Amino acid sequence: MGLTSSQPNIEYWNTECYGGPKQFTDYPDGENTHAFSIVTELFAPKSRGSVTLKSADPEDNPVVNHNYLSNELDVLVLSEACRFGNEIITMGKGTADIVEGSWPKTLTHHKHTKREEWVPYVKDNATTCKSTLITLQLFRKLTDFRLPSSRNL
Repeated sequence: MGLTSSQPNIEYWNTECYGGPKQFTDYPDGENTHAFSIVTELFAPKSRGSVTLKSADPEDNPVVNHNYLSNELDVLVLSEACRFGNEIITMGKGTADIVEGSWPKTLTHHKHTKREEWVPYVKDNATTCKSTLITLQLFRKLTDFRLPSSRNL
């Protein structure tokens, strides 16, 4: 696609039985109601957080400021990706006649058609996942720790 590793980019993945953090208590019954999810992943975000020491006590947890979506470019890319993914699902030839709306049924974000409409939804619902490989790479940079199997990280 011609992207550099520093450019924000998006990937989609879907699942038929996924309940994100806000949906854990409201699953479809599988008989009369069904749901699936498209997860929009933002790679190479521009937002940066920080990790600082809480105190000199090594038993104290550090202070972590994730600072997610603090860069407007991240918000723009992620909200446009949500808009585009929603368009594919709600208007696509293979899904337009099947998909009835958002899940849980009380939500209405499937009606959003403009990127700007997705911004509050993205800011309210964006979550994260972590890669243990990235965590190990960071840990190695901060310490002298080495695992025999992590030579080329």
